Amino acid sequence: MQAGERIGPLAVEKELGSGAMGTVFLARHTQTGEKVAIKVMLAGLTSNPKAQARFEREADVLKQLRHPNIVRLVASGRYRNKPFYAMEFIEGESLDKVLERRGRLSWQEAIEIGTQVCAALQHVHDAGILHRDLKPSNVMITREGIAKLTDFGIAKDLDRTALTSANYTVGTAAYMSPEQCRGDADIDHQTDLYSLGVMLFELITGRRPFEADSPVQMLMKHLKAKPPRISTFVPDVPPELDSLVDQLLEKKREHRPRDARTVGRLLDQILTRYKEGKSSAVKEASPIRSQSTEESLTVTDATFTTRAHKTGRRRWSKKKKERLYTALGLSAILIFIVGVLVYVMWPDPDRPLREAIALYEQGENAYKSGQMSEANSIWYDAIRKLERVVATNQGERAERARGYLRRIEAATILNRINAFLEGKENWEAVQRAAAGESLRSSQFRKDSERIWAAEFDSLEFAEQARSSLAKLEVPWLIEEITKLAHVQEPKTWNEARDKIRYFFQRYGSHSDQAEARNQVERIRLRLDTHQFALDWLKRRTPREIHSHPVIETALQALECEQAGDWDNAKKRWELILTLREGQQAPEEWKRYAHNPDLEGWLLLAEAKLQSYSAKSAP
Repeated sequence: MQAGERIGPLAVEKELGSGAMGTVFLARHTQTGEKVAIKVMLAGLTSNPKAQARFEREADVLKQLRHPNIVRLVASGRYRNKPFYAMEFIEGESLDKVLERRGRLSWQEAIEIGTQVCAALQHVHDAGILHRDLKPSNVMITREGIAKLTDFGIAKDLDRTALTSANYTVGTAAYMSPEQCRGDADIDHQTDLYSLGVMLFELITGRRPFEADSPVQMLMKHLKAKPPRISTFVPDVPPELDSLVDQLLEKKREHRPRDARTVGRLLDQILTRYKEGKSSAVKEASPIRSQSTEESLTVTDATFTTRAHKTGRRRWSKKKKERLYTALGLSAILIFIVGVLVYVMWPDPDRPLREAIALYEQGENAYKSGQMSEANSIWYDAIRKLERVVATNQGERAERARGYLRRIEAATILNRINAFLEGKENWEAVQRAAAGESLRSSQFRKDSERIWAAEFDSLEFAEQARSSLAKLEVPWLIEEITKLAHVQEPKTWNEARDKIRYFFQRYGSHSDQAEARNQVERIRLRLDTHQFALDWLKRRTPREIHSHPVIETALQALECEQAGDWDNAKKRWELILTLREGQQAPEEWKRYAHNPDLEGWLLLAEAKLQSYSAKSAP
């Protein structure tokens, strides 16, 4: 889709961004002038029924929702056989961007936003829908300060069959409720209240309640770790708000507040009391959800005690003993049968990973056959399964799943890099294109850095991507290094060294760059030798200290150059170069022929003589 194209009355103006499922464009309604955001599904996913159902799901959810704090659906349908939907365009910024800019919000601001989000959530829950991915990046703040809930891509309709498979963990790890982390199938509106608690915690403190190095560690903290109190980081927060957020973060859903409406009302009361200069405990934040069973327990205990007392007085007859032994025998057989059934029917822990790997290999075959759309479609399902393995396992199983996720990422990057390099004859053309402000240029800059991450080392697709870059960048690098390391231009030597370091970092161990590596190594050796010689002369060390005749001759040649005596300098460089053959070298020098320690001096002599030839050329 390009600027100027139209979908009915919607005229496309420009591309806003692209994600895993689709590309978003800014458009304008030609009749009303209203700005809208159009999301079009990626072409590579249209052949995947599950992906298409997920994409269309968000539009279906938004059709059921009409609320001032929820992004409004404008239209939906198909464009060139690809599903799309159009939403109101929100001029403002997402809460995560606000946090990036400001660090944290005051608790009063957090309450005002939280109250609006609660109103939106209650409307969503009343419609029988769960958001399941509440986080700052999914809440937009307009210029007027109105909060808008967005991104219902993984929302779940409680009255319909879920698009995700049973017990599948979805959501963003840092904001997921314990029941989401476990993959419970019976999650309810309480999961969104937990995520709301995490978000309020982050808005007020500038950090999340839990920090972790990996998604798995984050999930475990949601399941096991006790969250800190907001007052630990912001001492002046009202105790009522401190307690309310703590209750939203309860591990057991029955211990959290009743619903979003209750939370919104409590937030409003806290802010009102603050404005009125009052402060009181909020008892409603901890609704009573259980009844005392003390009386029934007492009756049960009494009954059990009485019966046990009577039984102890009875004498067991032979018949009763036989019945007891028969019952015990039958119980043992039953336990054995149940044990066998459990052993046979117990789920294989490696099965999810095997299924994910099989999907990956199927997608890889399609990729290598040039069927990119088919590969993307298959890998979309593989990613979901692999992410679930990572989220629910630790150790070798999780690490293997991460390895396959990296392979898919490397293949995706390879595809984008090759598409960007297509038609470009040299690295200068690549640099000009990459310097642009388009999303494609920005993505290439990210990809060309990301593909060199150590985690991609030895991966086939990553090596192919690196080779594609090397074909154009390496010749340009050698040309630049040669020019900057010129023997008569010491001012540019530092820049030459920077490029030499860059070359060896990127291509030093690359298998198909042996010739280039040797060439750059020779330039570096010559440059280091030249620098050593110049530094020696600057120190004005007495001649007799340096006794090696070859090095002494090189130093004399450099002194001749400094004095403008080019003829004698040239004679000395030519004398040094006789060591290449060994036959024409002075008799006392022949023992130095083929000495690798002198290679830098020979390279320096060659470069100097080449520069003399270039000067004398007409």
